[in-house]
Amino acid sequence: MDEVEERRKKIREKVARRSSPELFGIVLVILIFAFLLFSSLSSFHGEQGNVASKVTKKTGTPEKSAVTKPAVTTKTNVSGNVLFPKIVLSEPGNTTYTTSLPPLRFRVYGPYLDSVLLSIDGNKNISIPHNSYLADINSNMAPVLIGNIPGTLKQWTVASNFSLKYIYNTEFTFLNSSASSPSLGIYLYNGKNNIHFQIYPDDSRYAPSGGFIGQVEKGKWTFTQIKAPVKITYNKPYKVEIYFENGNAKVKINGISWLTYSLQNKSITYNKLVLRAGGASISVNKIAVVKELNNGMHSLAIFANNTLGNSTSKLAYFTVNATPQKTYTIGDTIRAGNLEVTLKKFYGMKQVIITNKLQKNYASVDIEVKNTGKNELKLKFTPYNPVLVDNLGNTYTYTSVRINNGAYWVPQPEQLKLDVIYPGAIRKGVIFFTPAVNINVKSLTLALYLNGGKYVFEFKRW
Repeated sequence: MDEVEERRKKIREKVARRSSPELFGIVLVILIFAFLLFSSLSSFHGEQGNVASKVTKKTGTPEKSAVTKPAVTTKTNVSGNVLFPKIVLSEPGNTTYTTSLPPLRFRVYGPYLDSVLLSIDGNKNISIPHNSYLADINSNMAPVLIGNIPGTLKQWTVASNFSLKYIYNTEFTFLNSSASSPSLGIYLYNGKNNIHFQIYPDDSRYAPSGGFIGQVEKGKWTFTQIKAPVKITYNKPYKVEIYFENGNAKVKINGISWLTYSLQNKSITYNKLVLRAGGASISVNKIAVVKELNNGMHSLAIFANNTLGNSTSKLAYFTVNATPQKTYTIGDTIRAGNLEVTLKKFYGMKQVIITNKLQKNYASVDIEVKNTGKNELKLKFTPYNPVLVDNLGNTYTYTSVRINNGAYWVPQPEQLKLDVIYPGAIRKGVIFFTPAVNINVKSLTLALYLNGGKYVFEFKRW
């Protein structure tokens, strides 16, 4: 019996020794499988977390009532990139403009541009020319029309209501000619009645570097024609402005007055604007019809849409105060802050001895500066240096003149001294400009910026 029990005990020990490693292996396999299953599930949830939700807010083109609350609409794709137009407004700013034609400068960009619109004071939307990515505007308020002519001009026509209260701006370049009298024509039509402006380059057989403006009224044609104040040549841009004032049609070229024509009909409204190239290849860089704004606060709203159905907008406020200001001239005094400035004299050409062998000619003004405050001030030209501008658009640059006294280079002794001025004191001096003023100049404007104050004088050349 004891022998039987002993044999059974040996068998059980032998079985136990064989089962222990096998059991360990089974447990290890189970743990590895569990780890792989957990890793797989974690990876799946992580990939799901990278998928962004698609957000789309669609709006139609804002109408007049929406100007004060412009809608901004965006669309987001799964990669997180926002696909909506962007608007960068440079001007007008939130400020007061002393002109009834404040500047208008903005850019709209972004893929798939479909429409760009502009509204002043909640009035009718104006369409802005653009390509599929960009609209870039540099004009004036308030636009009635902003046009675009891709390539070269043949004939461009737009129908609308065109008033004699509007200003018509065109920027263009003559590229080449194919006729003896190449030209650019700008027309306003009302049936057979029209206003007609024509300009010719310098190689034209008819009116070289000249042009005319006139009016057809009930079959009667009258006009004014003279040579332009600038040479009109090829591959050079020109700006023409046609406007109406006191019953006259007037034309400026590059900002210089050119033509004045007395209208036969001073109250007619036209319904068609036409630009036409005559025997010439012409690129038109800009067409803008604008009207003046009244004094007061105004709003500007810009709307942009793309073909994805997304839109954005920008709203700006600004003020116009174009009430004519008093014009100051030679002999007048302007006060700004604690300084009074009096313009005493102007010299179109003043000769200055630089060395015993060198003389130079300058334009100059004599001024007096008085400190009306209670504290001493150090005079300085801030925020800008003085500048002279003549009626032909030429600019004369402030120059600090130094001369050689035989031993040293020193400031010219008549020059306005920019140092301390005490309360009640008067400082007299000369401000020099280069170059000397041309004999053909008729009038000039002096803009003087002194210690943050602005002093503007206008005067005749002679």
